This record gives sequence, C-alpha cells and structure tokens, in this order.
Amino acid sequence: MHGVRPAAVLVVAALAALGLAAPASAQEICANAGLASAGTATLTSFPTGSGSTGSLTVAGAQLRQPAISADSATAYVPDAAGDRLVVVATGPLTQSAAIALPSGSGPTRVVLSPTRPRAYVLNATARTVSIVDTATRQVVATTAPLDGASPLVDLAVSRDGATLYALTAAPAQVRLHLLPTGADATAPASTVLIDATEGHALAVTATRIVIAITTAGGVDTIMVLDAANPAGPAVGVGDDDLGGAPTALAVSADGATAYLATTQPRLFAIPVATPQDGGGAGAVPVGRVDTIGVGPTGAVYAAETTAIGAYTAAGARSGSLAAVAATGLALCPSTATLPGAPTAANGARGDRSVTVAWTAPAGDGGAPIASYLVTAAPGGATCTATGATSCTVEGLANGTQYTFTVQARNALGLGPASAKSKPVTPRRSTAARELTATAVVARTTAKAVVFSVTVTADQAGNLAMAVVKTRRVYCSSGRSVAAPGVYALRCRMTGAGRALVRRARTVFAVRIVLTPPVGTLSRSIQETAVARRR
Repeated sequence: MHGVRPAAVLVVAALAALGLAAPASAQEICANAGLASAGTATLTSFPTGSGSTGSLTVAGAQLRQPAISADSATAYVPDAAGDRLVVVATGPLTQSAAIALPSGSGPTRVVLSPTRPRAYVLNATARTVSIVDTATRQVVATTAPLDGASPLVDLAVSRDGATLYALTAAPAQVRLHLLPTGADATAPASTVLIDATEGHALAVTATRIVIAITTAGGVDTIMVLDAANPAGPAVGVGDDDLGGAPTALAVSADGATAYLATTQPRLFAIPVATPQDGGGAGAVPVGRVDTIGVGPTGAVYAAETTAIGAYTAAGARSGSLAAVAATGLALCPSTATLPGAPTAANGARGDRSVTVAWTAPAGDGGAPIASYLVTAAPGGATCTATGATSCTVEGLANGTQYTFTVQARNALGLGPASAKSKPVTPRRSTAARELTATAVVARTTAKAVVFSVTVTADQAGNLAMAVVKTRRVYCSSGRSVAAPGVYALRCRMTGAGRALVRRARTVFAVRIVLTPPVGTLSRSIQETAVARRR
C-alpha cells in the first residue's frame, strides 16, 4: 500500500510503451520491486524508455515496496523474509548495504522523512515501527507493538516531516497513531479512533489525512480528516460502496483527488474535498493493484499483477508496461528544478494590445518547458504561449505605457521572471488601409467642375479635406465623424471659363484627413475632371 511520498514532488517519466510523451531523463519510473517466487526476489529498474535497464536479484528475500531518496540515488527496500532493510544504489542497481532490523519484524513498508536522514519501517509481523538513520545506516529506535495484537496497516509522514502517522486495524476499531519525529519518539503522542471496522491504507496531503476504510455498515470507501485537527469531526466520508476491499491508496500532488484500488479489481478517482460524491467512475486494472504512484502532471501509475498500468487523472487507462510480478512501484523524486528566466523580452504595439516576444531561458531545469506566462504592468493582463516564444496581451488601454515580463513553466512550476521589456504604448494603427476615399465627377460647366468624395473610415474622428495641387479646388470645411462608417463630402473646382475649357483635361488632387483620438490617418486621391462647354 502506498501513499504519495511527501519528501519531494514525484515526477514520472512518460514511458514510450505507455504512449505518453517522454520528458527529461531526470523524471522517471525509477524501480519496480517484484516478488518473483518463494526464496528469491528481483528489483528491476525502469528509467525512461520501454524496457528495463537492469535488475538485482536478492537470494532468499521477499522484497516489498521500495522508497527512493530525494536525489534518486538510493532505494531502500524492505525484505520481509530477512528482517532487514536492503539499501540499493539505483544506477546501476547494486546492493550497497543491508540494515538489520529486530528479529521477527517482517518489514513490508518504508517511508522517508522529507527533512531528516530517517527511514521509518513498518514491521507487519511485529506490529512495530523501526526508525533508521539513513546517514549511519543504523536502527536508532523501534516502537513497542502498536495496539498490542492489532494489525499494523500503513505508514505515512507529514509533508513537513514533523509527524509520523501509523494506521492500525483492531477488530471493530481502527486507530490512527501520531508519533512526533523530532526526538525519534517510540510511543504515540496521541491516538485518533476511527469510526470503521477495518483500515486498509493511508495517505496524507498538506492539509488532509486520507484513510481507506470499511465502515461498520460494510461500505468500502475513504474517510478524510483535517490534518490540523485529526481528532475533530471527519471532513468527509464517502457514501459510495466501491464494491471491494481497498488494496492501495494515493493522492494527487495537489491533494484534490484520491486514487483507490480495490479487490474488485478497479481503480477509482475520488474527490478529497467531497468524497461523498466520489466512487462511480473507474478503470479495470489488469490484475490486483498493490501500489499506486501519482506524478505532478496527473498521470497515475499502478503496480498490477503482471504489469505497470498507466491511467489519466480521471482514472481512465492510458497504457501499460509489462513487468514481472509487479507487486511494488517506486517513483523517483525529481532532480529537476524550476526553469531559468527568459531573456530579451520585447513588445510590438497594436490596437489595445501588445505582441511580446522573448528568447527561451538557457536552462529548462531538467524538465521540459511546458508554457510561458507573460504579464503586463500596470494592470496585470497576461497571455500564455505553448510551443512558441511569443504571444499577444489583449485588453490594454491605447495611450497607456506598459512593460512586460516573461516566466517559463515546467513540471515543477513557474521559474523567475525575465527583466522588464522596454515600455510599449498600444496605439491604433495609422496604416492607410484603414481609410479609403474616392472622387466621382458629378457635373461640369464652363466655369466649374463639381465632384463628390466618398470617405470610408473604420473609426470615429474629425474629417477634413485640403487641396494638394490645385488652388482652385474648394471643399466643405469638414465635419465631425461620430462613428465608423461611410461619409460624403462635396468639392468644386473653378476657373475662368475659356482657361478651363482649354485645359480639357484638368488633373486635381485633394488630401483626405481623418484625425482619430490617437494618431492621424490620411489618404490622397486623384481625379481627372473633363470640362464641358455650354
């Protein structure tokens, strides 16, 4: 039984055989521990890729669920047959030590402290917990049997490393023991009585304690406790009967979803905040699920009888990786860090918008960059880019000066912001395509040519006309344009009768000017006026 390790964010490689995109090598399924047969056991390593990269066979052992150190360099593997904690270097798989536990312990589970060099070993046969100093590789203390003859079911350590939780299942009564870790306590500081007849598995988040239980009414479900007040009323208890005793439990990295496997066998995704609404949807695994691991992107991995199954965050099966007797699954903590800061952020102004471009950071932190976040100041308007190094921030105010910063995001979160861009002020474009004008001769006389001018503009402003080449062109003085649209003006070209006639073809031009609130649009037009004698 396996809850999400609190020591570090668990990041799982997408294996090619699972049909998922492969991330950086720092993110991987590190090892799968399987009991091959009586008297021998094999620990198999599965880094990124579709096949194993090595295995370690330990004669006479019954290897159980491993725990992986924060640097992914060491695996701690309980040996139920040998009453020891086997220490294995993960690359390549090599046994480096075997820490002897008290005789008759029967270790089946180990969890690591996120803050101290400590491993806590669940001894199922002795119903005790051994505390191991991982620096000296010595057992520093072992508790007395918890609850006497009661089975010791599962262990978890709080996200801050301050509390060890031990779940026991006495007949008709389930107990949760809280042991402070700072002084390597060997007796519970407090015990919470759980209203259930059986306890099966335990997982913790920063604010919640999730327990897989069977209620007095025979309902197999989960109970959620407030981590700040575990003795208080339960936050929620699932109403749905999952149809089989729970065999494995884990929670998502954000603590929102519990993943519970049962003997049915099915894998359920249950909302932690409202477990009474959970149950229902699930996926049928290949076989019995003994352990579950969850990656930060939402992928769920289950160690099944003959395979490692991959599931979506909603519990739908997405693939599998064949393994030998997959009775355990250990996920390497990520050695990746946040990505670096992007550089060279710059903006190109638009109408109430700015298109920002930048250069990718020099380092992605060991995990692929998934997206970028651009933030404008003032106002905080944003845009997001996926697979590109530019995006457009919309909803800005024309005439207001803005600067922009860019952050890269990988599986661990947002990295530091770039330096601010140079100030950019959005403005409406002054391109001539936004203003068109045509002139049409309406009539001619011996002394004048009258023509109409049609102006099409896509914004409001002040419309006026001016002579460009001919001083004898007179137009209306202009008008205020209240809204975008088509506007008509009238012009008149005059001259001495005979002179105008002699210039049978007279070329004239006028300049149409539209002055909007920001900027000036202009367009010059030409028309040939043909004088007609009377």
